[in-house]
Amino acid sequence: MGRLSIANLCKPFSPQDIEWRVGNVSKSGKMCTLLPYITSRAVMDRLDSVVLPENWTDCYVSSPVGNGLECQLSIRIGKDWITKIDAAEPTNIESVKGAYSDSLKRAAVKWGIGRYLYKLPLSWVKIKSKQQQKEGDIFVSSKGVIGYATPPALPDWALPLTMRTPAAEQKPQKKTKQKPQKKPEQVPEQAPEQVSTLEANSPHDEEWEADRPWFCANMDEYGGYAKVKEWALLKSWGKPSTWGNERRKNFVILLEKKELQVGT
Repeated sequence: MGRLSIANLCKPFSPQDIEWRVGNVSKSGKMCTLLPYITSRAVMDRLDSVVLPENWTDCYVSSPVGNGLECQLSIRIGKDWITKIDAAEPTNIESVKGAYSDSLKRAAVKWGIGRYLYKLPLSWVKIKSKQQQKEGDIFVSSKGVIGYATPPALPDWALPLTMRTPAAEQKPQKKTKQKPQKKPEQVPEQAPEQVSTLEANSPHDEEWEADRPWFCANMDEYGGYAKVKEWALLKSWGKPSTWGNERRKNFVILLEKKELQVGT
């Protein structure tokens, strides 16, 4: 097989080539995030299959900042060699090898290899006991929490074309009539200090059940969902389960940026 178009570097990998590592663990120790990544071997295989082994090369030098390692990943395009560079710090385990691998993967992202993984939605998954462990689960050991977590399924767009669900088998999306938003998606800076009984008893929005795990896990750091809900009601913002997906995301972002403080 000859050289393929450079655009093939950006294609999704098979799920078997995707590995996962633990991101954040909730304060309760019951949930965690799993972050996807590809191995350096998968990067090299992709380069070999797309541009052929003789048309790419990698060079490593000390990073000009810190004690990291810089990878200069070059691909021959026509008669010219094009180089893209990124760096990584030594890792805690096999520090030198880790720096080589991580710097290669980061430089590869600049060529589009595995970049789509950054677009995957952040998913909170349940941490299970050893007795509940299944094949393929990820070992979790963080902040005194030990257990196992099952990686989330990849969406269709993040799979190779040959592994995607045929259009005929896909379930049609139900069109739901959008109810007008009573409140803006952005959390207001100030609101009257009063509790609305109507807001407290209002039904959850349609996206709440899907959002509940990650949103409640994020609220652990601010006293738990019940405390945050009470505070939001005092602000007359309604309970978070009625806000909608975008407003909940904005709320978490504002908390992380410390532009909002629960209780004030």
